[in-house]
Amino acid sequence: TLLDNAVSAHTDSAQAVTWAGVMQPLVEADAEFGVVESVCTFPGHVSADKAVRDACTAADTRLSAYAIESSARKDVYEAVLAFSETAEAKNLTGEKARCVQKKLLAFRRLGVHLEGEVASQVKGLLTRMSELGIQFSKNLGEEDESMELSEAELAGMPADYLRERKQPNGKFKVTLKYPCYVPLMEKCRVPETRRLMEAAFNSRCKQANGAILEELVSL
Repeated sequence: TLLDNAVSAHTDSAQAVTWAGVMQPLVEADAEFGVVESVCTFPGHVSADKAVRDACTAADTRLSAYAIESSARKDVYEAVLAFSETAEAKNLTGEKARCVQKKLLAFRRLGVHLEGEVASQVKGLLTRMSELGIQFSKNLGEEDESMELSEAELAGMPADYLRERKQPNGKFKVTLKYPCYVPLMEKCRVPETRRLMEAAFNSRCKQANGAILEELVSL
C-alpha cells in the first residue's frame, strides 16, 4: 500500500529518506481515502432507500476503523519523524513544510508517540468515539418526526411547497429534513411556526443522541 511504501523508504537502507519516498505516498493515500469515503458514505445522507443508508453506515464504520488503524501506525509516524529531521525537510517551505508539521501533530494528538498500555488506551478511546459519532449521525439520518400545520401557520410558503405536503384533512405535513425545514425557516412569515420548527429541529433524537453526547463527554 501507499503507507507501506512510505515505511519502506524509511526502513530500507538502500533508499534515501526523501519527500518523494515518505511524504508523497502519504499525501496520495489521504487523497485516495477522501474520495473513497465520499463515494461510500454520501448516499447515506440523501438516499430514500433504507438498505442503501444502512450499507453506507456499515461502510462508514469500516472506513473509520481503517482510518484509526492507519493513523495509529507507529512505523509510519517514525518514517515521517525521520524525514522531518533531514536537511530536505528543514529546507521545505509553504505547503510542504506545513504538511510535515501537520502530519507529526496529528500523530501526536492520536498518541502514536506513546508506548505500551497508554497507547492502547488512547486507541481504544478513539475507536469508541468514532463508533459513537457514526451512530449519532445515523440517528439523525433515520429521524422521521413530522407535524401537521394549517395553511395560516405556513403563510408565505410557495404554492408548490404547500401542494407537495397537503394531507387529506386539509393540513400540511412538514418534517425536519432539510428540503422541508430550510425553505420554511427562510420563507414562512409566521414567527411562531419558525420558532416551533427550530425548537423541534434542534431537539432531533434528543434522547438517543443525548446519551451518546454524555458518553462522549465522559470519555
